Amino acid sequence: MLLLPLLMSLPGTLLSAVENKIVGALNLDSERATTLSILSQGQNIMDILFLFTASAIPDRTISILFYFIAITFAILGFLTFALRKTSFGNF
Repeated sequence: MLLLPLLMSLPGTLLSAVENKIVGALNLDSERATTLSILSQGQNIMDILFLFTASAIPDRTISILFYFIAITFAILGFLTFALRKTSFGNF
């Protein structure tokens, strides 16, 4: 249970950096707080869904959770690599 919050905070930190670059690239500096607030609400919904999913998996099938986390990190890694090649610059 201690590892799950850590795993959830890591993608959130990476996503925050990407969100700031997207807001800057779209020239939404005058509405930065509003835009980041809306994006943060989406992040909170994803956190809640992840926690419900994690609690729904019984202990005997814990390997499914590890596969889910591995696939999630693989997708995030691919998206990070893909975004580095776009106009948002290196982060």
